Amino acid sequence: LQDEITWRKNKIGFVAPNKSWLLADVERLKATIASSQLLSHFICKNSIANKVDNDALTALATTSLEYTDASELTVETVDAAQGIFTDEDPGAMVLIANPKDVAHLRADAAGNWTRASELGDRLLVSGAFGEVLGAQVIRSRKLAQGTAYLVKPGALSLFMKRDSYRDWE
Repeated sequence: LQDEITWRKNKIGFVAPNKSWLLADVERLKATIASSQLLSHFICKNSIANKVDNDALTALATTSLEYTDASELTVETVDAAQGIFTDEDPGAMVLIANPKDVAHLRADAAGNWTRASELGDRLLVSGAFGEVLGAQVIRSRKLAQGTAYLVKPGALSLFMKRDSYRDWE
């Protein structure tokens, strides 16, 4: 190869699969960013995690499947909401709700409540508080009381608006 090609600084070998890497382990990425001593000098530790959470909740607010026949979050409500999915076996789900609603659900669930520490390998997301009827429960103060989302794995995706860029000069 000619020297001007061999030694040029703007060569690109291959594009790294950043999108699939980020999507594969969002929770670990958020935890790594939040605990990084290096990044803490440059960014607010929780700003990226908060942005991801806010974008996910905004996307969930646009869902086409809704269950609106309940005035409070109970085991019966969770069961009925799971029934709107057309799957024969809906599988694992995540329930995101206001902490006050979750407290009411936990009291209502009594013997049907599984603590997060007992979930072991079945844990879908970090921050799960417990599980009821196969739905892992996450508390979020970002949701108004009376609002909850029942989410199946794979229902949300994280997309980068642009690829990462490294300046070599």
